[in-house]
Amino acid sequence: MTDTYVTGTDMLFSEAERGDEYLDRKASSRVTVRLSGELGAAISELEEITVASNPSEVVRRAILVYHTLVKQKISGNDPVIEVIEGGKTKKIPIFL
Repeated sequence: MTDTYVTGTDMLFSEAERGDEYLDRKASSRVTVRLSGELGAAISELEEITVASNPSEVVRRAILVYHTLVKQKISGNDPVIEVIEGGKTKKIPIFL
């Protein structure tokens, strides 16, 4: 089960009421997500086998990869994963 918590006051006040301090923080919104089960285990595994220093970095990198794939798909490209099997390259489409 995944619980998602969004922190902050973005929805409580208008942009004018929040003022300049809000606009400075807007670029770095904070979202807190509690992950457990298979997803939590996958993030832990990725943290151990990559250069990611913590679970948050794993998630940030994953979002950037997903963002890049979606932008490529929107641009008319078909992202693929290339797998080498027995000296032959097989292309596996990434469905978004």
